[in-house]
Amino acid sequence: MQCTNWTGVKIQQGVMPHNWSHTHWLRVNPTVNSTTNFKTRVKLRLCDVAFNLTAPSRPKNESWVNVGISLWMQRPGTNWNGADPQLEIGLKLFWLVNGEPYSGSPIHFKGDLGGDYHSLFDVYNEKTSDIGRWIEIELDTRSYISKALKQWNIEYAILRDVDVYIETIGGTGCLEIDYIQMDVYNEPQPPDITYCALIFAFLFIAAAFILVIKLIKRGVKHHHS
Repeated sequence: MQCTNWTGVKIQQGVMPHNWSHTHWLRVNPTVNSTTNFKTRVKLRLCDVAFNLTAPSRPKNESWVNVGISLWMQRPGTNWNGADPQLEIGLKLFWLVNGEPYSGSPIHFKGDLGGDYHSLFDVYNEKTSDIGRWIEIELDTRSYISKALKQWNIEYAILRDVDVYIETIGGTGCLEIDYIQMDVYNEPQPPDITYCALIFAFLFIAAAFILVIKLIKRGVKHHHS
């Protein structure tokens, strides 16, 4: 039997559903709906990216590297630590297939583990020239949250966990993160008042890189039965 390996790493703040994993709690757990103002700012650098296109068992001979943000939210009237399905909204920042940026339509699906509701959005128009340099991205996250809530017929949800991740099949990448900040507030508060700020700060070396995450390429393993 031949199989292709997936691998990924992340930084996390909050508590994931189903008792999967947890780190430091979010300072607040804001309730969001389709009208909640939700701004996301992130500064990062993706570098040392490579793709392995020679694996014979890889579907369509594809190799990819993705970078994104996951927002895990609790559905109303559910047990966060139990078996109830929860909501994950994925914000794809880099979506690279065979070395080229890929633009895709929103993807909605129910997960195999936990039966959670997933909505993935391609939110940044990345370029190959972005690889290897620091970039700052600012997103109006409200539109993506609104679409996800509508897709799954959810009136509102509570933010419980935030992940920043890099994942690959047959690829290599290094992700450095300076910061990610999220400002969430509900009307009728004026836009210049922050309802809450969820800030990650990861120090790697003083006045130097903040966080370095490396993915080591995993090749294809051949198993014979």
